[in-house]
Amino acid sequence: MDTKQLEKLEELPYKAGMRKDKRDKRHYSATVIYKKINGYFHWTHIQRTLKKFTGKNVDEAFSHYCEIVDSCHQEAFWEEFERKDKWKRYRGWYTFSYWYLDDQKRIQQYTEKKRVKTVLQSHDYRKAMVHKYSGEEVLANSHRIIDMELHPEKYEERIVEGEIREFKFKGHEYSKFLAEQLSKARKADRMKDPKTYEFKHHLNYTPEEK
Repeated sequence: MDTKQLEKLEELPYKAGMRKDKRDKRHYSATVIYKKINGYFHWTHIQRTLKKFTGKNVDEAFSHYCEIVDSCHQEAFWEEFERKDKWKRYRGWYTFSYWYLDDQKRIQQYTEKKRVKTVLQSHDYRKAMVHKYSGEEVLANSHRIIDMELHPEKYEERIVEGEIREFKFKGHEYSKFLAEQLSKARKADRMKDPKTYEFKHHLNYTPEEK
């Protein structure tokens, strides 16, 4: 074969049947790193190991973990001590927790829980910028807009209409307040535009009716 022809063959792109011996990195990650071991992913085994060895030496826990998973999963075990979880919502609670090592290299867990506050706004709830001392609301095209730009420290955002209520859980008081606000919202909608309200809330209504 001519030398020029060989040079041209080397310049050709690799096709499916001409792949190199090296495995594709993404293919390797998908088939090896993200595979289940004994029915669970490696991050589940990490959590189980940490819970089992809480208060014990981390080297013992790591040895136990290595007996279960492959070598490509070993680094993820140590990364768990560098990761800080965000607040997670579960069954009415916000939980913040992370794993760490104490001075004796023992596995410890920090956990903080806060109950989720159930908040409802009234149907007429509204916030606006107001003057801190006079309480005057900053309306569009008013002289207060210029004054607020020159002296922003004199203004703050406040609730000017309606209210916010907090409930410990979604019980009777929560349902009662929600029903009241829905009823008031429908009434306000009906008073504002009766025909539009009828069209929205009564299926038998047609635009021709008067």
